[in-house]
Amino acid sequence: MPNDTLTIYLVCPEFPPVQTGGGAYVYRYLAEEWSEHSFVVVLATDYTQSGIKKGSEGQLTIIPLPLVRVTGDPPELIARMPPTQRAFVRMLRTVVGARFRPKTKHQIANLHGLGHPGVDIAGFLFWLVRIPFVVTVHGFPGSHSRTIASRIYRVYERLITTWILGRAAAVIAISADVRRLLMQRYIDSEVIANAIRVDTEVGDESVSVGEKRQLLCVGRLAADKGFQYAIQALERLTSEYPELSLRILGDDFGAQADLLRGIPSSVSHRVVFGGRVERKSVLREMSSAVAVLIPSLNEPFGLVALEALSVGAVVIASRSGALPEIIQHEENGLLVDTRSADGIATAVRRILEDKDLEKRLRRNAPKRARDFSTETAAARYIGIFRGVLHTDDLK
Repeated sequence: MPNDTLTIYLVCPEFPPVQTGGGAYVYRYLAEEWSEHSFVVVLATDYTQSGIKKGSEGQLTIIPLPLVRVTGDPPELIARMPPTQRAFVRMLRTVVGARFRPKTKHQIANLHGLGHPGVDIAGFLFWLVRIPFVVTVHGFPGSHSRTIASRIYRVYERLITTWILGRAAAVIAISADVRRLLMQRYIDSEVIANAIRVDTEVGDESVSVGEKRQLLCVGRLAADKGFQYAIQALERLTSEYPELSLRILGDDFGAQADLLRGIPSSVSHRVVFGGRVERKSVLREMSSAVAVLIPSLNEPFGLVALEALSVGAVVIASRSGALPEIIQHEENGLLVDTRSADGIATAVRRILEDKDLEKRLRRNAPKRARDFSTETAAARYIGIFRGVLHTDDLK
């Protein structure tokens, strides 16, 4: 049962059932773990203004923060618009109430999604009323667009992240790679990797492995995901494996048109864009694919890799960012050079021709995923909160 010792204010840019990526489930899992022993208030931006419902789930209170609606390009900026007046009032009431009408002895905020204005404003408000906040850095947001709005955002992001990180009671990096980036800004941090719940994601609905001769890519369609190299790898494999296809799942963040133009005619009928797919269906497709390809050019963590491992998928990933922190080469997946279609094609050949290797990778994959336990991550956060609050009476 929750005690009357601690209230955690979790501020994040998305929260299930509405989300733009798997990161939303990381926030929910942390909130649910914490709510077993503490009160948790979630302040979650909702750029769709439709799906996140205000209410309570046991000791977990959810407060949606709608954002100003925008249309058009660049799509990667849509989720980073400022909060509406109604959202700002909700934030202000919550933070002021926490300061002047606290319901627990200790209070702390945990900010995820630095660079999203709704999260940034909440951080400023907590600082203003002197409630300590811990920042979890998932990478440094940016925009690949050259529009005036994107350029303004890049300046904003640099200034606001420097200000907030300089006032945080503690900083957490989701990977050693992100910690390295923080050190370049002379900011120390502790690494707590993203975590998911294994064994409960797919359930009994999983399909048999090898059911489809299909390669799979999952993630937002953005230039930094490197999906063009997966398409090029498929072209190299066509003559040897004419039945092989590639399915790409995810929202279009400005790269789908370029990907379509770059598809060779010889494989155009074998590349399918599936858009956003319900989470459990994605996990089922991962488990049935020949391999899940993650050719990212820059990956601060690689949650898709962790999700694929959790369902026993074969993962072929680039040596980019934090992916080598998750994938152990030839133990639970295969690593290839970044921007290498030839490397991806060679790795796929190995999986198709070496069944012993495939079985070993699939067998070891869920074991590796369990190393990223939600329970462990939540407990480590509580340890940091305890240090910030200088108390030992937190569970």
